[in-house]
Amino acid sequence: MRRFISTFIIVGFLGAHFNMELQASSPLEAKSGSVMLDAKPEPIRDTWNTDIVTELKPQSSDIVIYKTRFSGFYETDLDATLKKLGIKYLVLTGVTTSVCVESTVRDAMFRDYLCVLLKDCMSEPIGHDLPRSNHEASLLNTEVLLGWVSDSEQFVKAFPVKTAKADR
Repeated sequence: MRRFISTFIIVGFLGAHFNMELQASSPLEAKSGSVMLDAKPEPIRDTWNTDIVTELKPQSSDIVIYKTRFSGFYETDLDATLKKLGIKYLVLTGVTTSVCVESTVRDAMFRDYLCVLLKDCMSEPIGHDLPRSNHEASLLNTEVLLGWVSDSEQFVKAFPVKTAKADR
C-alpha cells in the first residue's frame, strides 16, 4: 500500500504537540483541562504518545507538520504547504474521528479543499461502546456537509492499475 500511496499522492502527517503553557491560556483548558490533561501524560513532541506509529513511519520525502490544537490547520503551515504544492484534494485518516479528524476536515472545507475520509483508517474512543458512536456521527456530518466518506479498499480500487502490458 505504501508504494501505491507514494505513486499517486503526496504523503503528509500531522503530529500532535500540546504544550502546557499554550494549554493554560486556551479555551480547551477552561473546558476540559482537568479531565483531559491531568488524567493522561502531557503529549510532548517526539514521545510515545505523539509519535506516528511505526508501520506508518514518515519517509524522508513525506511532509510532517506538528499541530498544537485539534485542527491541523490552526496556526500551522498546513494550508500554505498545501497551496504551494497545488493540492486541492485531501484524504484523511487518523485519531480521534470526532475531534481531530473532524476539526481538520471542517477547517479544510472552509479553505475550499475537497476531503475524503477513509472510515476504516481512523478510530474513535469516545462513545465506542454505545449503539451509535461519535465516529458514525462524524462520518454522517462529513457525508452530508463537509466532503465524502469511503473505505481504504474502495479508495485503492478507484485508481487505475498500471501493468507492464499496459505500458507497452
